[in-house]
Amino acid sequence: MNYFVLCFLLMGLGATTVWAQPISSDELASKKTYKSLEEALANPEDVYKLDLRNQKLNELSADITKLKKLQVLMASNNNIQALPSGIDKLKNLQILQLDKNDITELPNSIQKLLYLESINLRYNQVMAFPENFLAAPLLKTVDLRDNQIKTFPAKPAKTAVNVEVLLLGYNELSTLPNYITSYENLKRLDLAGNKFTRIPEDLVQCKKLESLDISYNREMNWRQAFDILSKTENLQELFANGMDARQLPETIKQLTKLKKLHLKDCQYTTLPEGFLELTALEELDLSNTPLETLPNNLGKLKNLKVLYANNCQLEELPQDIGDAVELRQLFLNNNKLKTLPFGFGQLFRLQNLYLSSNQINSLPNSVGGLVSLHNLELQNNKLTSLPDGVKVLDKLTGLYLSNNPLDNYDFEKLQVALPLTYISY
Repeated sequence: MNYFVLCFLLMGLGATTVWAQPISSDELASKKTYKSLEEALANPEDVYKLDLRNQKLNELSADITKLKKLQVLMASNNNIQALPSGIDKLKNLQILQLDKNDITELPNSIQKLLYLESINLRYNQVMAFPENFLAAPLLKTVDLRDNQIKTFPAKPAKTAVNVEVLLLGYNELSTLPNYITSYENLKRLDLAGNKFTRIPEDLVQCKKLESLDISYNREMNWRQAFDILSKTENLQELFANGMDARQLPETIKQLTKLKKLHLKDCQYTTLPEGFLELTALEELDLSNTPLETLPNNLGKLKNLKVLYANNCQLEELPQDIGDAVELRQLFLNNNKLKTLPFGFGQLFRLQNLYLSSNQINSLPNSVGGLVSLHNLELQNNKLTSLPDGVKVLDKLTGLYLSNNPLDNYDFEKLQVALPLTYISY
C-alpha cells in the first residue's frame, strides 16, 4: 500500500520532476558518514549520511539542500533555531534527527519529504503541532517529547496512515483529538507529563495500539482512563506512573494482554483482587509507592520475569512467592523486610536479587536453591551470619554485604567456597 501511495504522490508532482530514489538500507550502511558540511559540499554526489551533532551550530545552512542524495541527517545537540525553508529539496531524506536544539517551529514543507520515515525533535522549544506535519506518506516515527506544544491541528494530516510511533510526552497538551483514530497503524503513543484529564473514548479504535504512556498527568481521571483502556484490544505495555489514586481501578484486570506494566510513584497501598488475572505480565514496576504487601498466589503471574518493588513499605513477602518460578530479576531495595520465606529458594531461574537497605537479620538456608543467581545485593541490613546455602551458589559473580554486623563471620571460608565471586563486605 505504501508503494502505491508514494507512486501516486510522485506522479502528482509532474512528469518532468526526476531524481534518484534512495538506496537500500544495506547499501546505505556501507556509505561514508560525512562529519562536516564543508566536506560534504565538496562531494555532493557522494553524500548519503551527514553527522553534524555537537558542533555548536546556530543554524543549518541553506547549502545543505544541495545534497540531493542525502538520506540521513543528524544534527542533535546544537543551537539550531530553525530549519532552512528549502528543506523539502532533500527529496531522499529518510531520517531527520534534530533533538536538543532550540527549534520553535517547523516549516510546512516537511510534509513534502516523501521518503521521510523518522523525525526526532525531542528537547526543543516547538510550541505548535504543525498542520499536516504528519502528512509525509512514509513517516513512521515522530518524537516531539519535551517541547512546549499545547494543541493539535484542528484537522488531521491527510496521509498520516503510516505513523506507528507518536511520542508527545512532556508537553502542555490537555486534549487528544478524536481523529487520532485515523492513525490506523499507530502502535506506540506517549502522552506522559502533559495536562490530560481524560482519555478519549475513540482511542479504543486504534486497533494496533500496543504501548501507551499516560504517566504523570496530574489531573487525569484515572478511573475513566482505565475504563477506556480496558476496552482496548491489543495493549501490551502500559505506563501509568504518578497516579494519585489511592486504589487501582478494578478494571485493570481486563487488560489481559499486558506484558509490561509500570505503576511507580503512585499512592495505592494494596493491589486489587483481580490483579492476578494479568497472567501475560512479564515486567511489573510497583516502586516508590506505600505498598504494604504483595498479593498471595503471585505464582499465578506465570510469565512474570522482572519485578520492581523498590522504596515501598513491604514488611514481608508472600509465603508462596517461590511459585513465581519465571522470575529473573527481583528488586526489593529500601523496604522493611526482616527475612525471606523458606519457599524463596524455589526461584531457580532468578539471576539478580536486590535486597539492600531493608531490616533483614537472617536468610533461609533454602537460598541455596537459587542456582541461577549471578548478583546478590544485601548491603545495609542486619545480618550477623549467612546460611551455608549461600556457599553453593556457584554462578554468583557478585555478593554485596557491606554495612551488616558480620564482624564474626568467616569470610575466608566463604571465598574458598565461591572462588569466582566478588565479595564486598
